[in-house]
Amino acid sequence: SLSEDVLANDRTSDTVWRNHTFNAYSPSGNVTATLVYANYGRPEDFDVLEELGISVQNKLVLMRYGKCFRGLKAMNAESRGAIGSIIYSDPMEDGYAPGRDTYPNGPWRPESGVQRGSVQFNSRCAGDPWRLYATKKKEGDNATTT
Repeated sequence: SLSEDVLANDRTSDTVWRNHTFNAYSPSGNVTATLVYANYGRPEDFDVLEELGISVQNKLVLMRYGKCFRGLKAMNAESRGAIGSIIYSDPMEDGYAPGRDTYPNGPWRPESGVQRGSVQFNSRCAGDPWRLYATKKKEGDNATTT
């Protein structure tokens, strides 16, 4: 499992929540497939692959964080036929590298740092996609919104 280091000078780094690393709305599972690198996972990155004759259909797509929301990366990969995706932090853009001060001594992500968040398709449905926000009303129906 992913585990972040406890930092002696950060009391919040040693709590029960410390190792709750996740990307919400991403399913658990095992995928075995050919790996294809898709840069930042933006539409134009997939367009370049297509122009080069590289398909992500039934493939596992590797993308780095940055340039667009992680949920869009997953959505873009899925819409091109990928069966899974891996999103990683490039240390040269978002973390530790020689000569950089990492947290708590500087702004860069430490070596054991993990991003948390969601891969929800926010552009399609903000909020909890499993919650029914409003029932469909028919004329004369007394149904209420939830």
